[in-house]
Amino acid sequence: MREFINLSNHRSDNWSKAQRQAAENYGEIVDIPFPQIYPQADSEEIDILVNKYLGILSKHDISAIMLQGEYV
Repeated sequence: MREFINLSNHRSDNWSKAQRQAAENYGEIVDIPFPQIYPQADSEEIDILVNKYLGILSKHDISAIMLQGEYV
């Protein structure tokens, strides 16, 4: 079954009914917590994190991803 990936720190069980229904049009909702990214992280640390999440995401049948991190 196709999946709607919610890659954020806002779990879908806290969404409104309308938000959940809209996401479910793309498939089953799968919550994946957004990682902690430290401001002092260098490019090597970021590459490790990116590869970790690519590995996690590659195990899913993705139809859509909502990616929300903190902007600060």
